Amino acid sequence: MRTIISSVFCLALGAAIGWYIERNHEEHVLTEGLAQGVQAIERCKAAEAARDVRAVTLIQSGENDKAVRFLSTPIAHYYYIYSTTALEDRWGSELRVLIEELVKTNEIVADEMNSYKTNHIDSK
Repeated sequence: MRTIISSVFCLALGAAIGWYIERNHEEHVLTEGLAQGVQAIERCKAAEAARDVRAVTLIQSGENDKAVRFLSTPIAHYYYIYSTTALEDRWGSELRVLIEELVKTNEIVADEMNSYKTNHIDSK
């Protein structure tokens, strides 16, 4: 009888320890995944800030056309890669319309959009 009781106790203790270890492991994996997501967002924001600093520097030095050309690349990238997806929301649709209006009114942006399409989209 003692053997059965000690066996059941050891089995329950092992199950409790296993549950605790697995729970902590899942929390660690989740925390690690969130940290990687935050790092990716930070890298994107850093790249945006670097691009914006470069554009402001160009504008301050009087090279407005060069700044517009420089800023047109991410616009074209978004337009041809992300705004054409079937899962487009209202904000994405509005942004697409804004980009199309800009292309109609700004020759530099239109040239960059055509260049991006030729070099990155049509060449695939």
